[in-house]
Amino acid sequence: KIVIEFRNNGLPVSIIRPCMVYGEGEPHALGGIIEKISKRLIPLPGIKDINQKVQLVYIDNLIQALDLAMYRKEALSGTFMIADKEIITITEFLDIIRKEINALPPFIIPGWLIKTAFCAPVLKKKFNSIFKDRTYDISRAVNLLGYDPKVSTEEGLKRSARAWLKSNF
Repeated sequence: KIVIEFRNNGLPVSIIRPCMVYGEGEPHALGGIIEKISKRLIPLPGIKDINQKVQLVYIDNLIQALDLAMYRKEALSGTFMIADKEIITITEFLDIIRKEINALPPFIIPGWLIKTAFCAPVLKKKFNSIFKDRTYDISRAVNLLGYDPKVSTEEGLKRSARAWLKSNF
């Protein structure tokens, strides 16, 4: 809101909103996730309808978007969501990393146990906060800035997993 106020007062600003950024050496979420996958500490719910979607942005793709925003006058209007092109499921996300680091498949929590746990509202709320779609509309960035992510989500995740392997073994 503050940046929009500055824009309304004549300051030329771009608003770039990346989703979850990942890449080699990312010090926050992804490294911890990869470590948990390697130790089989991220179980999957044994519910057939688990296919929630996630959209990420690889660091090189974000840099491309930021570079475009610096030089395109179209970047001075509106807000631009930045993400990779692909939308994958949470299961695909975990599988790409697991296969790249050669980890064992995750434990499956029986569906009946999950449904029983849903009797506790706090557990159901936590589950729903983790397993929800996280997708974004990047069409403004594509159409107005010329944003064209070059690195696919699968390739970016593989690169990140390989870098994690090199730094941890």
